[in-house]
Amino acid sequence: TAAAELCSPSRESRLGELLYLQERLGGAAMDALDQRGQRLDQLAQRLGRPSGRVHAARQSLQHIEHRLARGLASTSHGHSKRIEALERQLSLGLDRTMSLHRQRLSQLGNALGLLDPQLVLERGYALLTNEQGELVSQVTQAKVGAVLFARVQDGEIDVSVSGVRQSP
Repeated sequence: TAAAELCSPSRESRLGELLYLQERLGGAAMDALDQRGQRLDQLAQRLGRPSGRVHAARQSLQHIEHRLARGLASTSHGHSKRIEALERQLSLGLDRTMSLHRQRLSQLGNALGLLDPQLVLERGYALLTNEQGELVSQVTQAKVGAVLFARVQDGEIDVSVSGVRQSP
């Protein structure tokens, strides 16, 4: 047993080694924890504070809203100008069209006036009608002894048919 005691280390030496290893293990654990803490701090810095990210997003949205409002105002202003121009063109077109229609109406009125039977009567012609008020335009419509009415420029004449002659 004495030989075994000489070969095997003493209890104190084993306790010393165990203490040394325990200190090294504790130091390594502390180093690992420190490294992990530093890595966590780096990631937190990269991520930033949530309120900072919300603030940045809010500013970005406000900037986009401002740009959208400016673009909408610009587009709206452009459309307003276009509408005003179209209104002016429409007004001018309507004026032109109305003028042309008035002129055409005047021309048609003049042409219609030339067809007025009264003008024909003023030139010395007469309109003959029978007792039923029908226009007599042919010799065959007049019978001897029939009463006809001759309308002239300033009135009407009662006519009695005494004879009928047909043109050759």
